Amino acid sequence: MMKKQVLIVILLLSIAGGLGLIWSAYHSWQDNNSYVEKMTPYVKRSSIRLENAIGNFGYEKDLNEIFSSAVADMSEWKNDVLAMQIATAAAHKNKTITLVRYLDTDLDLRRAMAALEVIELDGNKKLSEAIAITSHAFGSARNNSDISVALTKLNQSIHLQDEQRKRLNVAKVRFSGAVKEFFSARNAALLIVSLDVIVDEELVINFNKKIMDVEAVP
Repeated sequence: MMKKQVLIVILLLSIAGGLGLIWSAYHSWQDNNSYVEKMTPYVKRSSIRLENAIGNFGYEKDLNEIFSSAVADMSEWKNDVLAMQIATAAAHKNKTITLVRYLDTDLDLRRAMAALEVIELDGNKKLSEAIAITSHAFGSARNNSDISVALTKLNQSIHLQDEQRKRLNVAKVRFSGAVKEFFSARNAALLIVSLDVIVDEELVINFNKKIMDVEAVP
């Protein structure tokens, strides 16, 4: 009889222990879901900003538009990162660090894109002005002295063209590095949030190919 009672007690304790584990697992799952729900809007908003930047890249802009957009990006990034940190409980600190890195690399990639646009706009403007001056010099040349001046202007145009290529190549190297960092952060973020709030991989891959194929001057 005693053995039977002992077995019943052991069975009841096992059931209680099992229920405790199940409850603990359910509570952990619920807590994680609540955390992901809080973080998702910030991650999604960052992804949308990058998608829009890629979609609008190369369209007619001036330097003021590019700089204004960069300032707005920085402000939104700061606000979102701060909000994420405030909303994070101690148990989820490492997850937030991972998601903030996604926002960081997203912002850095957009800044690298803006640098490319600035270099192209600035370089093209200077080159167009140099070509116009060179053409005018050759068109108005009346003697050897004038031709010498025109040749000097031509050499300056060629120099500007070379400088444009160098600046663009440096910017492309930075952009390529930003893409690599972004994909590293993206893969880590996917372990926390769902795929639908993360920038599409093919979108960035195809955009990267497009950028790396661009020449400074046709």
